[in-house]
Amino acid sequence: MKKFKNALIVLLISFAMSFSTWPSMGYAQFFQQENSVNENQTEDNLDNEEVESQPIDEEQDRENNYEDETESPSLEEPQSEEPESEEPQEPQTEVPEDENPQDPQDPEGENPETEEPEEPEEPENPEDENPQTSATVTFKYLEEGTNKSIAEDDVQDLEAGDYSFSEEDAPEIEGYQFVSMNGDTSGTIEEGSNVSLTVNMIYKAVEDEEEPQEPEEDKFQVTYYYIDELTSKEISQREVIYLPIGSKVDSNVKNIENYIYHHTVQVEFCDGTVGVYNFYGRANPSGKYRIKINYLEENTNKVLSKSFVSDLVENNFSYNVSCRDKLYIPGYKYVKTVGNVIGTINNSDVEINVYYRKVEQYKVTINFIDYNTKRQIIKSFVSIDLNNGDDYNVTRFENFKINGYKLYKVEGDAFKGTINGNKVINMYYLKDGETAVLTGDFNNLLLWGGIGIVAILIVVIIFLLKSRKK
Repeated sequence: MKKFKNALIVLLISFAMSFSTWPSMGYAQFFQQENSVNENQTEDNLDNEEVESQPIDEEQDRENNYEDETESPSLEEPQSEEPESEEPQEPQTEVPEDENPQDPQDPEGENPETEEPEEPEEPENPEDENPQTSATVTFKYLEEGTNKSIAEDDVQDLEAGDYSFSEEDAPEIEGYQFVSMNGDTSGTIEEGSNVSLTVNMIYKAVEDEEEPQEPEEDKFQVTYYYIDELTSKEISQREVIYLPIGSKVDSNVKNIENYIYHHTVQVEFCDGTVGVYNFYGRANPSGKYRIKINYLEENTNKVLSKSFVSDLVENNFSYNVSCRDKLYIPGYKYVKTVGNVIGTINNSDVEINVYYRKVEQYKVTINFIDYNTKRQIIKSFVSIDLNNGDDYNVTRFENFKINGYKLYKVEGDAFKGTINGNKVINMYYLKDGETAVLTGDFNNLLLWGGIGIVAILIVVIIFLLKSRKK
């Protein structure tokens, strides 16, 4: 019984001691939990300071924390109770590493030094940066008529500013010949713009040159040429055919893209071959027109001179090409003009035909002669071919001076008049200090004088012979 009492007393004493230490353990657990909550609350407040531009109202924050102390106790309360017990210092050693605000690895930590490298960022607004120019040009190499690509596209970068492309930018492509170009051939690229340009290089197929075939004895060769009237360049492959002798040669005009047929010139060469030249002009852009003047032989329409073709002009443009009318053509005389050399463009091209008639031609020749020796002093003047019926005037030679000579006399045709045949004018000169005693007239006098003396001597001899016989 006594042992039972002693055991009961020991049990009561142990229970009493355990009960007396419970409040301290409760307070330690409370402060440990409160410290952890305060740290999390501090981190949240720092995050909010980084996001918001205005500071947090501390009084309002404190009131909010007091309203719900169980969920988010304020920072002030544990600081006021911290001196009452030394136990709350122990939980600081048990704070998890991921909640330590001084940890540099924590992306949400409070250490401002770890966040400084992340503050400078590249501006995302393109308006804050210098504008960058992005411009490219794509060269396409196309076959004439088919627009088939004959070489790989060439893409090149361009800088801001003016640009222009020409025939020199067209590379050589085997089996093809460059013809023309179109597209974005020239213009200006603004600073900061983003553009993609396209230039089409047009080529025509060129067949391998074959050795010319010997034409049959009863045939002759005809070669057709297709020419740009303004540039004199061939715009299509030439063609060669053989026709029986005596056959009529046609122009063999064909349609060529972006060109309009104008006229044909046929030439017969001394070797018996014939060249047929078909001339074309570029098709007019919308709303623009040209003025063309043809110079033709009357009745045959044979082209006597290359046609005049104006630049492109707008509709309602007032023009005056009278200075191009009545062009002088050697061997031909102007007859008439069909079309208006003065007028206004009215939604179409203007074509004018000037007709001529073939006439005989003559020249004017002036000789400069030493009167005593009958030799040329200087080279004779010979005029250009003048049409029969045209007026001529060479009066500027009437008193023509030659150093060391003086004009003696003039013989032959007049210095001005109308051409009705070849005109010849002889201008005779004497050397300074000489007279005309040794002229051709005096020589003739000596000749006749000599003949007279011989005749007198013959008569005297006959008379003497007769006197002796008597």
